[in-house]
Amino acid sequence: MRRNLTILLLFIGYISLQSQQYGLIPKPFSTKVTGPKFTMKGTQFVGYCPDSFFNIQYVKKFMKSNDTATKFTRIDLEVDTSEAPKDNFKMRIFKNDITIKAGKVGAFYALQALKKMDENGTLAEGEIMAGTRAKYRGMHLDVCRHFFPVEEVKKYIDMMARYQFNYFHWHLTEDQGWRIEIKKYPKLTEIGSKRSGTLIGRQTSPEGDGNYDNIPVSGYYTQEQIKEVVAYAKERFITVVPEIDMPGHMLAAIASYPHLSCTGKPVEVGKRWGVYDEVLCPCQESTYKFVEDVLDEVIALFPSEYIHIGGDEVVKTTWKNSTQCASFMKENRIRDVEELQSYFIKRVEKYVNSKGRKIIGWDEILEGGLAPNATVMSWRGEEGGIAAAKAKHNAIMTPGKPLYFDHAYSKSKEEPVNIGGKNTLEDVYNYKYSPFSYYDTNYKYILGAQGNVWTEYMKNWKKVEYMVYPRMQALSEIFWIPDDFKNMYDFYERLGLELEWMDKQGIHYRIPEPIGFMDTLGVNEKKELNLWPICKKHKVSVWVDEQAIPLSNNILILEPEVKSRIVKIVVSNETRSSLPYYIYLLPKK
Repeated sequence: MRRNLTILLLFIGYISLQSQQYGLIPKPFSTKVTGPKFTMKGTQFVGYCPDSFFNIQYVKKFMKSNDTATKFTRIDLEVDTSEAPKDNFKMRIFKNDITIKAGKVGAFYALQALKKMDENGTLAEGEIMAGTRAKYRGMHLDVCRHFFPVEEVKKYIDMMARYQFNYFHWHLTEDQGWRIEIKKYPKLTEIGSKRSGTLIGRQTSPEGDGNYDNIPVSGYYTQEQIKEVVAYAKERFITVVPEIDMPGHMLAAIASYPHLSCTGKPVEVGKRWGVYDEVLCPCQESTYKFVEDVLDEVIALFPSEYIHIGGDEVVKTTWKNSTQCASFMKENRIRDVEELQSYFIKRVEKYVNSKGRKIIGWDEILEGGLAPNATVMSWRGEEGGIAAAKAKHNAIMTPGKPLYFDHAYSKSKEEPVNIGGKNTLEDVYNYKYSPFSYYDTNYKYILGAQGNVWTEYMKNWKKVEYMVYPRMQALSEIFWIPDDFKNMYDFYERLGLELEWMDKQGIHYRIPEPIGFMDTLGVNEKKELNLWPICKKHKVSVWVDEQAIPLSNNILILEPEVKSRIVKIVVSNETRSSLPYYIYLLPKK
């Protein structure tokens, strides 16, 4: 039996490696090319596909369908109405006839795959089979530190759909800005959505450096705009999970309604980053009335099963100093402020559950005792997610390393201003989101993973695109193929096609280092350094000690060195260049 299993795994591995022929990201589990390449001139849909599965008019527009065309590729949809295979698909491809057998969402993913292959010139007759291991495949976007209009949020959702993510975590409230209209509390947007300035440069101390630009920042989404985004995401089989962070990160709300804090003192919307002492007061009924009113309007806008309530980085100083809280804790037999936070989270969860929904919170909600039905989003490493799973709670992995896309791509001083750290493309691609074996009973509690995009240092959409892409593409792949079958160079081959597509779309992604790049290199004898751009249409330029060096077939010839030298490398497309990448040549000792 063991020998047969080994043969089966080798066979599956061989099939999986063939998927580069179709150039798809994320990579399907198996593919088989059986015929020539072709281009779709148009499409027509036939077969069984209930209206409840698709907005068929959107899908026809998406696939450039023309019911009156005389030359077209017929797409035969055979949609399985059962729940089990909803994200999976099988596709048989012929030039004039394509059959898709899929679950509810899988049919849409199959169409995404067709569209990508057609755009990238890799569409050919053959077979594709894809299936995911993860129930939750998420991307996050903070619109509070810097606000982005609806059209840019839609661009983000389009990219999520292209790479088969199914949850959009929309971070809507913060110390630095309240971004969602709540009709019962109009001051949240009249006051809380505006700040008078922003910290200049990178913050180097918890209290900020006292240097602000005095440029007003404002913006919020009306409830009609929220509905528009939710509907837009739904067409693309993406669930929008709203986050209303509480009881911390509430300075914008407290600036609007000072009575919500334990001190009641006037404050302004935050201009620096980090955390603030003023948080919601959990020791007064007026706070819970406010929270419940806000959640009522949020729940009415978002059909998501999950409502994210944050629960992270709560500074409890005002609680400790409050005589009101001392009395409240004694009355409710709460031993310390950690238990007080747990009391708050559990009470909010009970209210959310009463509305037929569930809460997600950052891993701090474990402190003082976990709410009965909560899902934990583990960001301070994986420990919180592991603890939640062992306690039979669902968890989503989003550790700062490597899934925070506000961190730098490298340690180079040339990187644009960011929060620090280093999460390379390779770090993201090689991440294993479940710390448990498939055969471990805790495995089922790890729902998936998420990339987080905090925008303290992202003032415009170009910067967001730069920080997110192509790390989003790398993250998408970890959900669809077994960890042992991932291959970085195979991924680069397919990523090159996506970079070319993004060039055509005008997407301002970070141009990656060329294949063959390394930080340092010892040169003791004559050798070749191969520097291949990931996108074949990009150009690699090289300087050694600021002297331009011509390359032949992307190969740099290095002579034995007697002193340290610096190689500067720049990769460029037709419109822009990467930041400089440096290799330090070390001489023979």
